[in-house]
This record gives sequence, structure tokens and C-alpha cells, in this order.
Amino acid sequence: MDKEQQILQHIRLNPFITQQELAGKIGISRSAVAGYIAALTKRGEIKGRAYILREDALVTCIGGANLDRKAHRQAEGAAAFIQPGHDL
Repeated sequence: MDKEQQILQHIRLNPFITQQELAGKIGISRSAVAGYIAALTKRGEIKGRAYILREDALVTCIGGANLDRKAHRQAEGAAAFIQPGHDL
């Protein structure tokens, strides 16, 4: 496994790992780790601090959404109430 793959593997296991810790685990200098991380970030493999990795075919939802829909009639006529999922 090459150095970049080793770095990515350690980041997957611990996204908060420091460059110094990575250097010790891989056996290279901290500045070398910084260079690898810069290259991985430039290529989009690392998305940001805490080393957020690009993952294929995953969806991330932070928070939630609740959508309420309301309808109003625009013309006079017989009022009807339609429940969602039911036909007239």
C-alpha cells in the first residue's frame, strides 16, 4: 500500500488524527504528511478539516426537512376536501 493509501486508511479510522500521529504511524516526517494531505485535498480525496473524505455513492443528510403542502381553490365552486393518497 502506498503512502497516500495508508494516510487515507488512517483518516478513515480516525478523521481527527493529527499530521504528527500520521507521521508516526506511517514512518515519515510530519512535513511529508502535510505534502501528501495537500495533494489529496487538491485532488478532492479529502474534502476538508477533520479530513472529510470523498465517498462514492453515499448521501449525507445533516438536519432534516419537513415540507407541508397546502392548496387553495382559486374559483368559486363546491368545496371538496381531498386526503393525500385518495382520489375524488
